[in-house]
Amino acid sequence: MKKYIAAVIACLFIVSAFAGCGIGDPLSDNSSKSSSSSTSSKEKSTSSKTESKKTEKTKTYKDSFDGLVSYMKDKGYITSDSVKQSSEEKLPTIKGVDKDYGYEYIGAEKGVKYPNQNITIELYSFKNPEKNDYVQSVKKDGKFTLFDIDIEAYLAVDGKYMMIYTDSNLKDGDAESDNYKAKKLAVEKFEAFNPTEK
Repeated sequence: MKKYIAAVIACLFIVSAFAGCGIGDPLSDNSSKSSSSSTSSKEKSTSSKTESKKTEKTKTYKDSFDGLVSYMKDKGYITSDSVKQSSEEKLPTIKGVDKDYGYEYIGAEKGVKYPNQNITIELYSFKNPEKNDYVQSVKKDGKFTLFDIDIEAYLAVDGKYMMIYTDSNLKDGDAESDNYKAKKLAVEKFEAFNPTEK
């Protein structure tokens, strides 16, 4: 009887020892697998974010009109649809002016209009911005005047590039609307254009 009790105690001792180690315990196996898989998925998402940041940092843009257009495409402001509809009418339509004119009229070297639903983005480049009255007017007042009409515009790279942003849904003085915030962000991105290649 004593041998029997000793054998039972020995068995219980062995079983409890293995239970503490987690050998053969399906919950313990799953938890280690799930924790390792969650760790690997976290590592993957972190590495993909790091890669995208590296790509964003290493992307370079030429100091040219095409470089600017490429930059604005990458930022999402020029879409494939707006490229299809783009035109070199070059300046905004002005009511009451029955005259054909192009970007050369304001001394720009190049200029294109990119319409996208209710928003139109116009981009212009200037060879000698320091000698251009329209560029200097935008530098000073944030707008230039053409046919007695004030046109709000923005400059990048010391006036070498100009953007006109028109949103037909934007109302004057509505600084809290989503349209206004979208415009503000577009202007900030445009003004931040920093070409690194000649």
